[in-house]
Amino acid sequence: MGYGLKDFTKRFSRRMLVLGGAKGALGILLGVRMYQLQIRDGEKFFELAEGNRIDVRYILPIRGRIVTSDGVAVADNKPKFSLDLVPYRVQSQDALDESLKILQEITPITAEELAEIREMNKRSHRAATVPIKEFTDDWQTLSQLSAHLHRLNGIDINVTSLRAYPYPEMMSGITGYVGSVNKKEQSESTNPIFKAPNMKIGKNGVEKTANDSLIGLPGENKLEVNHVGSVIRELERKEPSQGEDVRLTINHELQKVAFEKLGEESGAVTVMNVRNGAVMCMASAPGYNPNKFVNGISFKDWAELRDNEKAPMNNKAITGMYPPGSTFKMLTALAALEAGVIDEKTRVHCPGHFNLGNARFHCWKYSGHGSVNVTRAIMQSCDVFFYEVALRAGIEKIAEICRKFGLGSPTGIELIYEKAGLVPSPEWKKERFGLPWVKGDTVNSSIGQGSVLTTPLQLAVMAARLATGKAVLPRILENDLPIKPYTDIDVSPKNLGLVQQGMFEVVNAPGGTALGARLDHPFAKMAGKTGTAQVRRITAAERARGVFKNEQLPWKFRDHALFVGFAPHDNPIFAASAVVEHGSAGSKVAAPMVKAALDKMLEIHYRTNTYGPQPAPEKKEG
Repeated sequence: MGYGLKDFTKRFSRRMLVLGGAKGALGILLGVRMYQLQIRDGEKFFELAEGNRIDVRYILPIRGRIVTSDGVAVADNKPKFSLDLVPYRVQSQDALDESLKILQEITPITAEELAEIREMNKRSHRAATVPIKEFTDDWQTLSQLSAHLHRLNGIDINVTSLRAYPYPEMMSGITGYVGSVNKKEQSESTNPIFKAPNMKIGKNGVEKTANDSLIGLPGENKLEVNHVGSVIRELERKEPSQGEDVRLTINHELQKVAFEKLGEESGAVTVMNVRNGAVMCMASAPGYNPNKFVNGISFKDWAELRDNEKAPMNNKAITGMYPPGSTFKMLTALAALEAGVIDEKTRVHCPGHFNLGNARFHCWKYSGHGSVNVTRAIMQSCDVFFYEVALRAGIEKIAEICRKFGLGSPTGIELIYEKAGLVPSPEWKKERFGLPWVKGDTVNSSIGQGSVLTTPLQLAVMAARLATGKAVLPRILENDLPIKPYTDIDVSPKNLGLVQQGMFEVVNAPGGTALGARLDHPFAKMAGKTGTAQVRRITAAERARGVFKNEQLPWKFRDHALFVGFAPHDNPIFAASAVVEHGSAGSKVAAPMVKAALDKMLEIHYRTNTYGPQPAPEKKEG
């Protein structure tokens, strides 16, 4: 039975309705999807598309300089010229070979370097450049390359900056150095520029502590790239902002004098302004060359620094910890005076030794000093006097005075790795060794031996506080903030005056241990104190010979030489310390260094009138 026209029309209409409905449903689905892609999620996919075709690259800023108080740049920048190959611009291998051939005629390139350039060109898929050669200050080569640049297919010259240290060894302990950002530093920083290629940051010294100011702000270069990373055009460019210059309190002239006086020795000379805490000099020797770290130090150079027994990488002014020796005696004297167990009339007889039970403690002068009071004991550095008065005062009082004068804790100067030193106490010994404190410990501590440890900077702070009676704090960075007035140290001015008088006589009175360190200025005199710190026990047999030849020992067994002082004695402006590792005698080695430093600092002061009012000339008698 066949279908009639009417039945056929019905069937066709139903099919058309189904097909139409299907098309309608599909259209609705397409419309919903288009709405999702173009409207609801349009911004998301737009960003993805933009990310696929726009490459944002950082432009590194020029690092700020580090400048001394007298305007000398001690960390600067110099132009660095980078010869780079841009793979996507290389037209062919033949063109590259021709470019490299021309390049060889202008600047030396080895066969190994050529092979590496070709290999890196093959491996590179993006627009990242392939470094060919870096050079600085070679203007002749730069001129030749620029003249032939149109023939060097795919090769560019890029100008960047390179960190430079014009006074490397002399300033290395202060400036520190820069180096490439490592993975740990990248993960710890929220600054995206830390992930930029060739980024350098401070690793030590002021370069590290002031890195946020020195680093500057990066620029951005938005580039349109194709699917393989080749640059099509530059879309937008934001120039970087150079880092801020950081100004030090250091005086370059003084730093040079102090570093030269240290010479081949291992040690530190520190000078500070007692009125505002500014550290005018912080010379640490030997130094190292921070320029070697900028592009990565070689294993050989690093091994030489690491294995050097004089530790050139350490800023000894803040990281070196030394027994203060006799420079500590002013604090022992002040503790006894403040405890009321002695006064200016108290005398102690020194026969050259001090007996405590079965132990005998010797004075540095084998024959003894006779009867001495506190000022004369400081002047002649009589050990026996301080043994006796320390036992009367007690270690707790001595430790209290030490803390008031800046020992036993970091000073807080704007440098990393500063050590705290050590002021021993019964509690410390019990915790450290599980042993009780005994009188012999107090006797050893009274002359800056035993477990007492200080840094050269702490000794300069101690000298500044002894000079002024105020809680002076050191600083090495200049800023626009006013210096808060220092608080008075809670000690008797009369007692402090006795100690100051003893220090004056050390340098200026006949019989003083540093008479040869008198200043050259006609109306400025120095007060100070010598120190010699043992690094080994002297045997009874050696003492029996009467004269101990320290300089005959191997270097590492010789005593440390120390000196602290301030000037002018009657109106102090500057305080200083010198510590020379294994220098044998403070009066012969360390005292002349402080004399030279203070002579220079006073000469600068009187010439420039920069550091406060000048003292009036002393009236001549008669």
